[in-house]
Amino acid sequence: MTKRFEDIPVSARLEGRVEETLATIRKRKNRRRARKILTGVGSAAAVFAVLLALGQINPALAARLPVIGGLFAQVEQEVSYKGNYSENAVTLATSLDAEEGSASAAGEDGGNDYVQTSGSITVTLSEFSGSSEALYFSMEIKNEEEFPADFIKTENMEDYQLSYDRLELLADVSICEMEEGNLTLYYLEGQFEDANTFVGIARIALDNLTEELPDTFTLALDIHRIWAELLTGEMETATSGDGEVKDRLVFDTKNYDGEWSFYVPVSMESEEIRTVAVDETNGDGEGISRVTRSLYEITADMILPSDAQACDYFIAICDADGDLLEHQGNSASVYQTYGRNTDTVYVYLCDYNGYMDELKGYYWSEDYAEKRKTKTFARYLDEHALFGTEVAF
Repeated sequence: MTKRFEDIPVSARLEGRVEETLATIRKRKNRRRARKILTGVGSAAAVFAVLLALGQINPALAARLPVIGGLFAQVEQEVSYKGNYSENAVTLATSLDAEEGSASAAGEDGGNDYVQTSGSITVTLSEFSGSSEALYFSMEIKNEEEFPADFIKTENMEDYQLSYDRLELLADVSICEMEEGNLTLYYLEGQFEDANTFVGIARIALDNLTEELPDTFTLALDIHRIWAELLTGEMETATSGDGEVKDRLVFDTKNYDGEWSFYVPVSMESEEIRTVAVDETNGDGEGISRVTRSLYEITADMILPSDAQACDYFIAICDADGDLLEHQGNSASVYQTYGRNTDTVYVYLCDYNGYMDELKGYYWSEDYAEKRKTKTFARYLDEHALFGTEVAF
């Protein structure tokens, strides 16, 4: 049985932290400054003291403080876009509040519910964390009925290779203060707690924006469908672009249509971004202009001759130990820093086909652990890449 807030002992140190936070907030003259403070507060209790002081949180939500958040910590190591999101998270809501009414936190334009039900599905936007490369949200999807067993592929699909499950989304995502078109969100990665409940993390990429991202903005997220493939299907004949005719299995799907709309005030003011200028090339004018490390990712910008195409090149980034960093989700140009020493990195510009056909095989070979004793992947790329550089943050 879940303990009520008043039943859980609170240390004098925590009480003092909350009082200090409240005193600080009282001195602030506007919400924008308060949100900046919010992103730097470490404990869930202090975060909610800030929100409560602003009148931005439902009292029923505050009453359930001990069970707030925590979804990032459950799945952040299992998804393909790993990160220590739980250490930098701002808690938005917990689905337990659906029992006593919606959990809400008001933005500049009024109230906004972070727990919403449409049909049999309740979607909870629980926590948020962000970087200059992407926004991350922990979400809970709860179904009044059981999800199909086929959705839980980690348990029910033979030879399934991944450590996480996935729910697909049909969604519209945009930044209200920008005229640029929609961002993309196609799926959640995570795990099923039981047959009725999925906990996952959504990654919304920002690296393709052409407008400068403001320090504070409102993210609009509208989900229209939640779905996944079943393990059943039918064979269909398809013709490829080169005229080749093939039979392929088209899987059946189970769709949950509805409308779940969220507006989230986001502050990026406290993010620590380190950019190191390189601005070096080889004799052919191919090289690296700069390398950027944000909270969860590392990226590099290439320098190319005027007649070259970026798609003909590939950037590989290795950690301080000389081992290749993992990609952040399905983005081949963004590398994750989770669990790795990136105080120093080794960045290489490679010919795309040469990397895919030959170079990466050295790292992914079964005996790489033995090979690296004499030559790490970084040292191997020193000999074969078009250009390489060492960068210290």
